[in-house]
Amino acid sequence: MEEIEKHVDVGKPAMVYFSSAPVHLDSVDDAQYSALKEFRDKLKDKGLYETYESIGEFREKLTRQLAQTVIRNFAADPGDADDDYTVVTTPSTPSLSDAAKQLLLEVSQDRNGLVLMARYLGGMSVQTNGKNFIEQGNPRSEAMWEGAIQELCDLALFQERGHKGEVFSITNEGYRVADLLRESG
Repeated sequence: MEEIEKHVDVGKPAMVYFSSAPVHLDSVDDAQYSALKEFRDKLKDKGLYETYESIGEFREKLTRQLAQTVIRNFAADPGDADDDYTVVTTPSTPSLSDAAKQLLLEVSQDRNGLVLMARYLGGMSVQTNGKNFIEQGNPRSEAMWEGAIQELCDLALFQERGHKGEVFSITNEGYRVADLLRESG
């Protein structure tokens, strides 16, 4: 309680929520409850608290009041002369290795949107859009392209199809990032 009072005393925004859900009286410490009621009454005078009955109601109130607090306390002053600009946000692309970029761009052009990774006695292959990316007999090449697939899966740009780790499809986010890479490219 002291921390909240110090926070408010220095002019920082605060929101305190109290549950009004029923409790068993046997589980309540009378001294703590009295102190809590006294604290709540102090906050009431300052308009700093809200009650809720359910988690859903708490979530709704917190979301709404947090947005209002951010706008009220952190939005630019409309009278500032320096506000003669427009903030433009552009979609971002994740940081990708060169191999992951190349594979993502290629699979986005494949009519099925699939990458096949097959292991066989002589090595492995990674194929999409009619191309095999692995230099045969080169374990470094195998590791690089297998790593590219893992990187794209970790970023949710690829999704494994099946359960053997052999077929992967590009996701909607993968198509979006491929388009951004092509545009910036």
